[in-house]
Amino acid sequence: MIILIEQLQMIKCLILKLEKIVRIQETILKYKQEKKNSKILNQQYHNDFNQLMNSFHTIQNTQRKYQKFNFKLKKLIKTTKDTLFQEKNQKHHIFFQRQMKQNVYEKEQIQRLNKTEALKFNKETNQFNGFNIRQRIKKITLKNHHVLKKLLLGLNHQWRIKVQLLCHFIQRI
Repeated sequence: MIILIEQLQMIKCLILKLEKIVRIQETILKYKQEKKNSKILNQQYHNDFNQLMNSFHTIQNTQRKYQKFNFKLKKLIKTTKDTLFQEKNQKHHIFFQRQMKQNVYEKEQIQRLNKTEALKFNKETNQFNGFNIRQRIKKITLKNHHVLKKLLLGLNHQWRIKVQLLCHFIQRI
């Protein structure tokens, strides 16, 4: 019976040791599970961080492309405005030069008429032979008046004043 009691005590001790081992194994399993979960969480965090950085880089690249495009667009608009302005000024300049040449030609014609009409002066009537030079000049300037008005509309303020003074001077002759 003593042997039996000793064996029972031994079994009891073994059971206690086994329980201890089972608890240790449970804690080890729990720790392993937590470690596995933390690795999964860490991996998820790492993946989320990589996605966030990728989206940030795409946003930066898009912003750079937009800035380059915006710069090119502004440059294109500026060059287009400059070329249009130059073409407009060149057209007005050419038109104005033609008009000035025509005015010079008309003045030369008037001077020639003055010389020829001076020879045709009728001493009896004290007038030119059926020809009034002043009326002739007015006809020439009125004929070109609508052309000058069109020219004035396209010019800037400084040129408009110059052309108006020129017209006024021509009409006073």
